[in-house]
Amino acid sequence: PPQPGQQQPLRVRQAHKWAFNLRRQNVDKNFPRRGPFHVMLPVQLDVHTAMVIYDAEMKIRLGTEKDKPPCRPDEHVVEMRQDYTQVIFQRRNSNSQASVLVDSVCSRCLQCFFITDTTSRPAAPGAPGALPVGAGTTAPAHTLPP
Repeated sequence: PPQPGQQQPLRVRQAHKWAFNLRRQNVDKNFPRRGPFHVMLPVQLDVHTAMVIYDAEMKIRLGTEKDKPPCRPDEHVVEMRQDYTQVIFQRRNSNSQASVLVDSVCSRCLQCFFITDTTSRPAAPGAPGALPVGAGTTAPAHTLPP
């Protein structure tokens, strides 16, 4: 059993797979930007299935069992944001990372929805293990809806 004072790690919520979770589109370079926020992905989740939320302090983090569960895709109330927030997904014990932008949020469950730029450029040379923006997603292609 855990020692007193040691907290059990909170279980991370998993988002429902939905094509809107991560989209490719031309990103408006003049749109205001915030961030970056760094999110450490648990082993079993990827950019498509991790439930990332905007919490009450306007910080971006993984949703846990203490947060609202994610809406089903047909229940999301999607609100477009007035800025892009950069999120860099990283994996423990790995150099792989993926950079995405939050362009919208569900006002009911606070889940963030991401875009990647269709005109993404490779990362700066010399960045260890860096991937081009939008490359680092670990989901096999067959998990995406057609």
